[in-house]
Amino acid sequence: MTSDFDQSFSLFPSLMFNVSSPRVNERISIQASIFYLSTTYSSYTVRGTTLATRSDVIIDIKQLKIPVGVQYEFPAKKLVPYVNFGLSSTIHLSASTEWIKEVEYNKIVRTTERSAFEVESHQVGYWGGVGVKRTIYGSLQAFIEVKYEITDGIYQDAYLNSKVNNLAFLIGINF
Repeated sequence: MTSDFDQSFSLFPSLMFNVSSPRVNERISIQASIFYLSTTYSSYTVRGTTLATRSDVIIDIKQLKIPVGVQYEFPAKKLVPYVNFGLSSTIHLSASTEWIKEVEYNKIVRTTERSAFEVESHQVGYWGGVGVKRTIYGSLQAFIEVKYEITDGIYQDAYLNSKVNNLAFLIGINF
């Protein structure tokens, strides 16, 4: 099995618990978050014509993501822009993989199904983001953020090395 996976675009609600303390100074703070994700990746490839081989690989992962980092807030009055960066750890709570392979020759199709591979128990990576926040009332703040993450992936061997890149658009409320 050697294949690239299609880009996956998912929109899902998530509950994120974020601790932003202690402040190093008025503009720099230490960030730690935890949130739950349920993700499905898929790849479908077709090779050959006379001897056609079709492969369908599906990976389903439920995971707990724990990013830790530093945030810098730029001086501003109403809208406060910020940048942040750090390291992330992702714990796979459950994972399953399925590989459906069809080989067709002379209009005869042979189908095999099996587990594609064993998913690693965790991922480690780094991330960075930019955003803006605004105070709504008291300590209640609304924010919009774009975050990019690169991890070491869900599986590594001599034939397959799965780096996972995530681009997230976050909208939320801090209190």
